[in-house]
Amino acid sequence: MAATVVSKNKHGADQGTCVHLGNCDIGCDVSARNTLDLNYLYIAENRHHTDVRPLHLVDVIEQLNDGMFRVHFDELKNGERVPGTETGRIVILAAGSLASTELLLRNREVHRTLPKISAALGHHWSANGDFLTPTAYVTRVVRPAAGPTITAAIDFEDGSQGRQQFWIQDGGFPSLAVAYARNKTMDPSASFKAKLVLGALQTLLLSTDPLQGLMPWFAQGVDMGNGILTLTQETPFSEAGKLHLNWESTKSAAVIDAIISMHKRLAAATGGTVLIPPTWTLFRDLITPHPLGGATWVKRPPRASLTKVVTCLVILGCMWLMVPLFHDRWE
Repeated sequence: MAATVVSKNKHGADQGTCVHLGNCDIGCDVSARNTLDLNYLYIAENRHHTDVRPLHLVDVIEQLNDGMFRVHFDELKNGERVPGTETGRIVILAAGSLASTELLLRNREVHRTLPKISAALGHHWSANGDFLTPTAYVTRVVRPAAGPTITAAIDFEDGSQGRQQFWIQDGGFPSLAVAYARNKTMDPSASFKAKLVLGALQTLLLSTDPLQGLMPWFAQGVDMGNGILTLTQETPFSEAGKLHLNWESTKSAAVIDAIISMHKRLAAATGGTVLIPPTWTLFRDLITPHPLGGATWVKRPPRASLTKVVTCLVILGCMWLMVPLFHDRWE
């Protein structure tokens, strides 16, 4: 394996070169991925002096009488949750489809600190047409744990496949056992004997990879954005205030079936046999790593999710950087 070369990227951050470790999904060992800490957040901190605070969980956003906003959060520190607040005139919520929607729902319905948010909040959720089809290759070595997770894509957005729009990508996944052995081998606290054993184990795993003939085909497509996110009500079997998704996935079956059909064609052309996930064939369940919707934007009520944004506290997932400001007039 070639050694990575670390140099300054165009933003000034230290970034390594890819050495095909295949751990893109779980964290690049050599900092070669274009992660936010090497571009946008790096620029924010070093050029614009933004105060970035990781491990801060936001729960309450309240609008004060003077038009300012107070954000309540807990800092995760030394195994404890340390409460704190910050106040600002502008707040931006950018915590993703699920977390952004849940936070706004909780502040409208549980804390009642943002009561003017539209009833359209939570609507138009989409799984982004994500689908993964594992494919077995008996006579061909594909090594999905080597190299970048995704290297190419085929664009079918022209609707040429049953009038459905989607992308197909080649996929990969990390070898967790090899990654564990590699990390433990480099652990300063590991004994010399342990490092010898782990080194041998790493070599064995690389030479006898049981997954070397299995490759996932990925896809994203234009599905039906008909999901609705709400908060649960208290029942004898569940507590109140949990995020709940009501999504009729069968209405997106056309694009998923078109994706599966293309996966089958590509697998056959490359000598593989597809293994369609039974979660879809039996239960019509999907797994998505990047959902969309829930807090969508339109210009006029009643479909608008939020009132006019003057939107600088920024909330990014579990990171405190910090959520729309509300005026009485609609844009």
